[in-house]
Amino acid sequence: TRAHSGQVEQLQLQFKQLQLLAPGRPVIVRSSASVEDGSDHQFSGLFDSPKDVLTFEQLTVAIKRCAASVNSDKIQAYAANLGIPLNNIKLAVLVQTQIAPTLSGLAYLEHLPHRSTKGIIEVVEGEMERLIIGQTTPSVFDLVYDKSEIPRLLPRSLSTDSCHSLLQSHVKDLAFCFRKIRETVAQSVLVEFFLEQGNGPSIVQARPYR
Repeated sequence: TRAHSGQVEQLQLQFKQLQLLAPGRPVIVRSSASVEDGSDHQFSGLFDSPKDVLTFEQLTVAIKRCAASVNSDKIQAYAANLGIPLNNIKLAVLVQTQIAPTLSGLAYLEHLPHRSTKGIIEVVEGEMERLIIGQTTPSVFDLVYDKSEIPRLLPRSLSTDSCHSLLQSHVKDLAFCFRKIRETVAQSVLVEFFLEQGNGPSIVQARPYR
């Protein structure tokens, strides 16, 4: 659908604010679709996520490209195989500062009322796309809070020792972010995050999952 002038002006303002927060850094346009990261199917990595966006003109093209990927051959084929009508797919886009992460991670946080919070974290070196398209195997950790504010990381499998040490160094900050998300979303939630050497964690997105 065509955006009206007020939406365009608001998008321009938000884009400028994003540029002020990270001068000179490009942005990336990511999909956030209703069918991504479900318990029965995974659409992650199938939608286009244009990178290296530096101007507002490039941004509008990137948003249209991301939205149009709902109708791509690979989405249509995957949806048809699962029996999911394309008109059931709801797609939003996220515009975020593009970074080159040291680690990328997914945290599956279970909603367990009246019990200790727990979850599973998968992390890979570099960008998450390497995991999504099967180029690498993640390190996997159990995340156990018990009664403490700071969770314990219990390795299930390690692809590299550096994943464990860097993740452990950020576990307190991640725990704070996870707690705030869980206070807002009172159900099981999937959190995608980045870690940069020398910087705190960046939360990419969080959404409920079953």
